[in-house]
Amino acid sequence: MENAWLVRALLALLVAFVVALLLAPFVLRLAKRLKAGQPILCYVEQHAGKAGTPTFGGFIFLLPTVAATVIFSCQEGLGVGLIACFVMLSYAVLGFWMTLSR
Repeated sequence: MENAWLVRALLALLVAFVVALLLAPFVLRLAKRLKAGQPILCYVEQHAGKAGTPTFGGFIFLLPTVAATVIFSCQEGLGVGLIACFVMLSYAVLGFWMTLSR
């Protein structure tokens, strides 16, 4: 099949999306239990409803996306998939570091 890479990419997207949807309630409950929220320092009145909202919601999408990318790109070689995963993980580390530094 000429577009097999496209089919694998769409399957990876679909699998990652479904796994992220299934993980979301558990991760959000864990985040609330760990009180992993960011304090609201300015515009308190306008953002009072956000108090206690977990700040690492991107984590829900990170693991399923990396896993699905690695699994579905194994047949053709991991080159582009690993580069994409490295970039995404780098942004996640940067975001985590920025959250901790506040």
